Amino acid sequence: MVRPAPGKAPFVGPRLHELDELVASTEARGMEVMLTIWGTPAWAGGKLGPNRAPTDLDALRDFAHGLASRYPSVSRFSVWNEPNTQLFLAPQFDAAGHSVAPYAYAGIFRAAYEGIKKANPDALVAIGETGSHGRDAPSPGDPWTRHEEMRHGSAACGPRRERDRRDADARGGGSCVGGDR
Repeated sequence: MVRPAPGKAPFVGPRLHELDELVASTEARGMEVMLTIWGTPAWAGGKLGPNRAPTDLDALRDFAHGLASRYPSVSRFSVWNEPNTQLFLAPQFDAAGHSVAPYAYAGIFRAAYEGIKKANPDALVAIGETGSHGRDAPSPGDPWTRHEEMRHGSAACGPRRERDRRDADARGGGSCVGGDR
């Protein structure tokens, strides 16, 4: 996992050599690469853990732009994974039991989308697929947000949205593939 350091350029060459090799060798075999942006470094999320939304979405935007700029041949990206699960995005609910993850995720997606599209306007940027254990409200030991709430929160995910049915699956996932407004 590659994470930038605060106040530094989005990338440090030696930290990306493995990803550079992976992209090059995959493309050499005639396959396409899809990169997923997930996780918040401690300095960007208040040291609360990688499953917390970044406190500085501009840093995420810069990182996504740097990633898409470094790999111009990559045209498929996804942002986060299962953002309706506490494992990947916390908190799911506030103290009053209101769902907050969809709105946090909308900000995450919007920032990453803008960074990627600035570097590669033709890139497809998919929302993270939702996990299968969604709920309407918190329950003890069950920190999931249901699919429908993630869809509503993700409706604010970016400019002109259309569902990419190729990515929709039995788990209720899908993509928010943006274009210009």
